[in-house]
Amino acid sequence: MKVLIVDDQPSMRMFLHHTVRRNHEVVGEASNGVEAVDAVRTLRPDVVFLDIEMPVKGGIESCVEIKASFPDVKVIMVTTKDKQEMIETAFEAGADDYITKPIMGPEVLNKLAGIENDQDNV
Repeated sequence: MKVLIVDDQPSMRMFLHHTVRRNHEVVGEASNGVEAVDAVRTLRPDVVFLDIEMPVKGGIESCVEIKASFPDVKVIMVTTKDKQEMIETAFEAGADDYITKPIMGPEVLNKLAGIENDQDNV
């Protein structure tokens, strides 16, 4: 699977990049929602790890845009907030799954494996 990583924190992008590249192709990174939407258009990833809280354009708004144009792209929202309200907002925006920070490497790989299994069953 081709993966795009979107987070305003370089350390989080680096962590996700190193974790994901063990089993998947990282096709790009972005640091805000505007860059994320542009990257999805040009790189055509299968999966986007998308931080909710970012400058310029947040993850929720970006998710809505991505899903409107590319409904088959899977979006995994990344957030520090595990409140039910935030999770519901992410799903309403079109997110396919979410992860709360701090993130552990096995959790990231399990989320990707779940998406792969879903695609294999289609």
